[in-house]
Amino acid sequence: MLAATTAVVVTFNIGERFSRYIDEYHGSFRQIIIVDNGSADSTPALLQRLQSTYANISVIQLERNAGLATAQNIGMREALRDEKAGFIFLLDHDSSPPAASLKILADFAAATYDDPTIGLLGMLPVEEGTSPVGTKVTDAMSDPVLREGTWVTPAMTIMASGTLIRREILERHGLFDDALFIDDIDHDYSLKLHCAGLKNLVVNDAVLTHNLGERVEIDFLGKTRRITWHSPFRRYYIIRNAIWMWRRYFWRLPGYTARDAYQIVKDTSKVLILDAAHRRENMRAVLNGLKDGIFRRAANS
Repeated sequence: MLAATTAVVVTFNIGERFSRYIDEYHGSFRQIIIVDNGSADSTPALLQRLQSTYANISVIQLERNAGLATAQNIGMREALRDEKAGFIFLLDHDSSPPAASLKILADFAAATYDDPTIGLLGMLPVEEGTSPVGTKVTDAMSDPVLREGTWVTPAMTIMASGTLIRREILERHGLFDDALFIDDIDHDYSLKLHCAGLKNLVVNDAVLTHNLGERVEIDFLGKTRRITWHSPFRRYYIIRNAIWMWRRYFWRLPGYTARDAYQIVKDTSKVLILDAAHRRENMRAVLNGLKDGIFRRAANS
């Protein structure tokens, strides 16, 4: 199955570690399309070296940061030009899928290829340096079920990195929403397919090594607290896009919307209280995100 799969990887100001990731998985795919989102460091030179080294790697260099959604769409459109590409596999530049996990995902995809009820197939993201044992599937809808000899978990949403998408799904349901730019892109697409009656499945034993966010420790009232740190730039999109998502799915998925709203409020409050060093910038980002989310405005409008 992987022989009919094109991987789409989006990069932005990456480090040399990406070369190691590519070395590990480049041979697993028919083609790898790397879309660089206007990197301003040494990334373009690194990608050109990779393109010269591996025959199945092609690089699309964007002049500016067009956003993750747009970059992924550019890569997927290019992938779909190849009629032999039956699957598109999405990957972040900070993710590394082990060969054994890719085979598990591929075998399950091949066994269920004719099932029209399947939307997305996802890998189980595990923080680099930790064990997959005990890792829970985000937004799981039930306990794992056995299908075709493989344990899978039905999930409301699937993280984009490590997602395998059948060509027919993209042709029938379209690509991602460019306007989301950087956050909730995968959640929006997952929920769109879910609302269309399709099943999104996480293949439990297909583990994806992934950096899930920068975890920082902050001393607060004599105790050490841990938060996932995002830049104020990213914080803006987290808030704005969350409100856009609530508007889209509240009437169809009220339970999901309520849980997401609770988590966003909880996480945002925690960051604003604990991260004193960036409190002013974070507060400005949150307020701007609230304003543009409520009035449905893009970042630069």
